[in-house]
Amino acid sequence: MRRSLRANTVSIGRVLVATLVEGFVSSATALDEPYVEYLMRRVSEGLAAERAAHVTDRLEGAELTVRYADNLKEEKAPVDFIQKTSAVLWRWLAEENEPWVRHFLVEALAEVDAVQNRLRLRALIKDRDPTVRARAIEHIPPPLTADEETDLLHQLAVEDLWWVKSEILLVLASGTADDSLNALHAALLDPSRDLRAAASVALRSRPDSRNVEPLIEALDNAGLFGSESPVWALGAIKSPAAVEALSRQANSPYAPVRMGAATAMGRMQDERCIPSLSGLLHDPDSMVQEAAAEALAEVGGEEAALQLLSYLSLSPDEKRLQAALRIKQEQLSGACARIMNGSTESSQHSAKLREACELIKAHIADERVVFWSSGDFHSAFYSAFNAKARKVVPQKGRRVIGWEDFIGKEHNGTRHVLRAGTRVTIWKAAYYQGDTWLEVTAGPYDPDVWVREADLQAIASDELLNLPPHTDFGADTRMRIKVDKGNSEDPP
Repeated sequence: MRRSLRANTVSIGRVLVATLVEGFVSSATALDEPYVEYLMRRVSEGLAAERAAHVTDRLEGAELTVRYADNLKEEKAPVDFIQKTSAVLWRWLAEENEPWVRHFLVEALAEVDAVQNRLRLRALIKDRDPTVRARAIEHIPPPLTADEETDLLHQLAVEDLWWVKSEILLVLASGTADDSLNALHAALLDPSRDLRAAASVALRSRPDSRNVEPLIEALDNAGLFGSESPVWALGAIKSPAAVEALSRQANSPYAPVRMGAATAMGRMQDERCIPSLSGLLHDPDSMVQEAAAEALAEVGGEEAALQLLSYLSLSPDEKRLQAALRIKQEQLSGACARIMNGSTESSQHSAKLREACELIKAHIADERVVFWSSGDFHSAFYSAFNAKARKVVPQKGRRVIGWEDFIGKEHNGTRHVLRAGTRVTIWKAAYYQGDTWLEVTAGPYDPDVWVREADLQAIASDELLNLPPHTDFGADTRMRIKVDKGNSEDPP
């Protein structure tokens, strides 16, 4: 009968586990075991399968190591333990013949400490197993050294598997040599669509005027669209030729292409893109309109502000208002001054433009709402989209200091601004030092921020007051979730 991994751990790996864990892990029970010690124990259990007789046991052990090794550094596991883990993984990899076990071992080497193991990963670029080659290449941490870049280019020239070549091209995104840039240009013309796509994606990270001509050619001939489209790489290059190419894409019969062109032009932040973006504000597709409005806000300037005010005046809804408010306040004020002085078009539309300016002025006059957030706090309570969210609308602007003492000062909190009238979604509630805090977001692509419930109530409608906050359970021992408004307890 095949022995289980646990049996192998006891019979074969007892010495290995003891060696790795001794001196680091206490005798705490499973209930009060510190998380870092739990990670070390699970990694040790995985490594104990190194000499298991059955492939399934070794595969399970290697996969277990990958699952828990990536948090060792983050949780500040002892350096000696991390070094011993890397040494065992390297030895195991050298002696292992099963391809899928070797695949997981390479992943584990990278997860434990890719920076310290980069020489080992570099050595695996030429491994006999293509899966090992691909995974080692994928995990070489950026930026590439000159020697790593040279090795990758050599392997690209001799490699015959397209999926390994794709990994090489993607990693060359962090290269700096002219030879690797030329290799990416050549790959844009490769017969394999996957290689063309990998080159297009890699060139986003290497903006260079020499990329313009190959990327423009790829727009028409590479058959790439969506996230693989060359428009994203062109959007990182401020070149007249790039502006012209993206403007042509803005006339595409396909809405996703027009939307991608709009977003890329926004990233260029070049005023020469304003005419094309202004035309897209009237696109029959609403998503293209929104992308063009966001792009104009990124470009900025009074001319872009005028176009967004015109866009708002045609339909003064919340999305168009928020798009206009992304422009710098002084630029919006300057555009409104031109409208009020009659230096723009004089027609019936002028009255609507004035109304749009009055709406903007009312929102600028409201004091802004300031929140603080922190990745530390967010990660402690993160549970993506695990319950129905609800929406509330702040009624009046008010200054709010959220987590300034705990997060803003001690943990380099990030300052966020929400204007009055912004619709926010409430995701979670947490209890900390006598206050209930709510995690809110203003849109699907905006960062989550934490704000005191009492502060949000002061600027929100009665809808917030009548509904209990959604709750979630977190792992941070300094905080506890408030499960019930009337039954909460302070953190220990």
